Amino acid sequence: MDINFLVEQVKKNLQVKGYGIQENIQYGDFKYLMIGHLSKFEFSKFGISDYFFTAGYLKDATVANIKAFSNQSFG
Repeated sequence: MDINFLVEQVKKNLQVKGYGIQENIQYGDFKYLMIGHLSKFEFSKFGISDYFFTAGYLKDATVANIKAFSNQSFG
């Protein structure tokens, strides 16, 4: 399966669900292929909830690099 096809499918699915998408974002040590954000009111939580999605390439998928990517994504 082609990675570009997969990324486009994920992007389409997120957009259908209402996510705003930004692509090719350089932030810190990583380049994100895609960052998705959805903000919506949820009655069950009595307020607005924010949801984020990040996707990117890691040249070396070590445990340390995966943790660094995850930590930076939450930042």
